[in-house]
Amino acid sequence: MKKFISFITAAAAVLAAMPMAANAEEAADERTYSPTVYFTSEAKTPAISLASGLLYVNTSAADADVVLPSQIAIKDQYKHVGQFTIKWTWDTDYVYTSGIRNPSADGKSAAYKGYDIYTDEKTGDKVDPVMYYVEDGEKMMGIDYSNSHINPLEPSGAESDTNPVGLFDLNIAKNSPADYYSINFKTEQPYVTNIILRYAEDQSFRSIRPNGENAPSLKIAVTDRALGEVNGDGALDGRDATDILSDYALRSAGKESIFNKAQMISADVDGNQVVDANDATNVLSYYAYASSSKFDGTSLNDFVIKNQ
Repeated sequence: MKKFISFITAAAAVLAAMPMAANAEEAADERTYSPTVYFTSEAKTPAISLASGLLYVNTSAADADVVLPSQIAIKDQYKHVGQFTIKWTWDTDYVYTSGIRNPSADGKSAAYKGYDIYTDEKTGDKVDPVMYYVEDGEKMMGIDYSNSHINPLEPSGAESDTNPVGLFDLNIAKNSPADYYSINFKTEQPYVTNIILRYAEDQSFRSIRPNGENAPSLKIAVTDRALGEVNGDGALDGRDATDILSDYALRSAGKESIFNKAQMISADVDGNQVVDANDATNVLSYYAYASSSKFDGTSLNDFVIKNQ
């Protein structure tokens, strides 16, 4: 009987300790995690978002330079962000950002309370509490939310990234050479992206420089061809699939590709930046579907996304 009571007592002790262990683990995560900074862009004609998330821009379908409304956001699961500076760079005059602004300038809410543009009661002037970095001659831009208070910033939405911290325009010149381009967060000195996390319970803070998966680049594939139309004859059909498969076979045998850069980007229909048999299969399968009585006008890109 004593052994039975001892077993129950021990089990109860273990069960009682479990919530504390879980809470301790969560508390540890709050002290070690890194928020994520990320870009999003509106995929409007002639830009599409591929299955991988890569932006694909067909410049031949544009009458002028392409301008895509874009934004920056912070994913902060524990909501400890106290202040931050986010800076990003690009390396070409063909694909770049411009027009950095407060979301409230476009009628949206800033990500954090107290950072919307407001009117000064004494002067009647518009006041923007957000700071911006736009360096003449430098391929860099940035945004800064400064806060001298002890407590973390208070999100204006349910999540830290319900609303963006900043808006900007992503520009792709119509004469851009076919290539993969990117807008990259600045993660190394000088001009580094930095986030200060604040812990109100003990008034401590921690400095974070997001990098890697916590600061993913905005990647853009630019070509003068429609997705999958590698031969440029204006028709997406079995010949395109054959050309993609033939080129893949050549490269697999150690030979040089017969595709130029524009064709290679067009052939990468899933956007993983690798042209292989899967891309050829996607194009061929789509052609068969588009030739059938079941075809409902679905695009190649939507077909790939649906069937990935």
